[in-house]
Amino acid sequence: VFGTNFSPNDIRFNQQWNLENTGQAGGTIGKDLKIKDAWDLETGKPNVLVALLDQGVQVNHPDLAQNIAIAKSFNFTNNSSTIIPGNHGTHTAGTIAAVNNNGIGISGIAGGNGNVNSGIRLMSMQVYGNGVSGGHAEAFVYAADNGACIASNSWAYIEPNVYELSIMDAI
Repeated sequence: VFGTNFSPNDIRFNQQWNLENTGQAGGTIGKDLKIKDAWDLETGKPNVLVALLDQGVQVNHPDLAQNIAIAKSFNFTNNSSTIIPGNHGTHTAGTIAAVNNNGIGISGIAGGNGNVNSGIRLMSMQVYGNGVSGGHAEAFVYAADNGACIASNSWAYIEPNVYELSIMDAI
């Protein structure tokens, strides 16, 4: 895909110690995802659809818009197609799908190589926002029914053995 010496031109890539740890911010050199080795194999394909169950994603964000499946995104907190962006949802979306090599912001794990026909496509499945949460089970089913093969969830149950059976069934 790229070559062994590829380094994206995204202005904050050098701060992403999780992708390439060079000791920045006091980190341990080499304790990272080895992303450049992974990118030698694949940077992300647009036929891979990832559902992000979180706050809404800023779908028009300049470092994300190219990789957002807007027509497949849905707000389960108010049962509409209107996504209300949240900081955490947009942040986690960037970790996965920020467009690589576009000179903007950060690099995404599967953000492609900067070409329009590269990078995964991300569905914003809004299950949190404006002090409201809900629709988790429905979001999993909707995502699967609409082509998602991966679900990203930056949330958890906080009590051992306390969960919603409908969500476990949907997963």
